[in-house]
Amino acid sequence: MRDIIATDSGFSEEHKQILAVLFDMMIPASGPMPSAAEPDIASRTLTGLSAHAELVTEALAALDDLASNTHQQPIDALDQVQRAAIVEAFKPLQATFIQILQAQVIASYYQDDRVLAALGLPTRSPHPGGYDVSETDWSLL
Repeated sequence: MRDIIATDSGFSEEHKQILAVLFDMMIPASGPMPSAAEPDIASRTLTGLSAHAELVTEALAALDDLASNTHQQPIDALDQVQRAAIVEAFKPLQATFIQILQAQVIASYYQDDRVLAALGLPTRSPHPGGYDVSETDWSLL
C-alpha cells in the first residue's frame, strides 16, 4: 500500500502563478474579504488540487496554449478582460478541471479565519465548541 501525502510541490512556479490568477478571478478581494489567491488560502487550495495533479497540469497547459494562440502571451500576462474571455472559452473545453478547481477554491476559502470573521462566524472548528450533541442510540448499529 502506498502512503500518499498531499502537497502542492507537484506544481511548478509557473503552474502556481496561473492558478493564483484563476483563484483571484473566482474570488477577488473585496472589502474585508481576502482574495482566494491570498497565500494561506492558495496553499490550502494547492494541497487539495494535488490529488488531481495530472489533470490540473494538463488543463493549465491547455489554458496557457489557448492564451498564447489567441493573444501571443501567457494567461498571467493578459489584462482582466482578455483573461475573462480566455477562461470563458476554456470552461467548456475542460469542464472537469473547472469543477474540481471551483470545489477546491470554495472549500479552502471558507476555511480561512479571515473569511469566517468577516462573515461574522466563529473562527474555530464547528465541533467541539459548545455544541450539544444528542446521545447516540447505539442499538441502531
